[in-house]
Amino acid sequence: MKWRKLIVWGGVLLVVGAVVTVLIVRSQRWRPRTLSIQGAVIRQDQDPRKQLPISDVVVTASDGMMHVSAKSDASGYFNLKFRENVWPGQTLTLTFRNPDYDPVDMTVHVGLRHEVKKLYIAAMTPVAPEATPASNKKPSVVANVRIRYTVNSQ
Repeated sequence: MKWRKLIVWGGVLLVVGAVVTVLIVRSQRWRPRTLSIQGAVIRQDQDPRKQLPISDVVVTASDGMMHVSAKSDASGYFNLKFRENVWPGQTLTLTFRNPDYDPVDMTVHVGLRHEVKKLYIAAMTPVAPEATPASNKKPSVVANVRIRYTVNSQ
């Protein structure tokens, strides 16, 4: 009878120890941490060749109390580094502003670790549509095109 009680109490202690270990490991993931959000700003267009990067866009991230700003470089790249800790589950609002383009707002939900590895792409629409230059010349036709080439066999 004594052995049975000892085995039951040993099993209970083992289960309690496993639960405490799992809770400690899980609580480490929910610690606040510094966050870095990066991405690019491009021009919105149907033609992918015209989706060019936009420089000097003011990118701001806010959670209501904390604000972080950065400017995009010549390749459209931006990197926002939060100085304060951000809790998982918080919602951040990314705003993109440039006087030549319509403003864009994005919502980012901060998770455990996957936001650090994501790239955020913001496509901005120009305020003034691109004007196609009017040409006074007639289009020329090219005919009888010959191409010479050689093949080296060595």
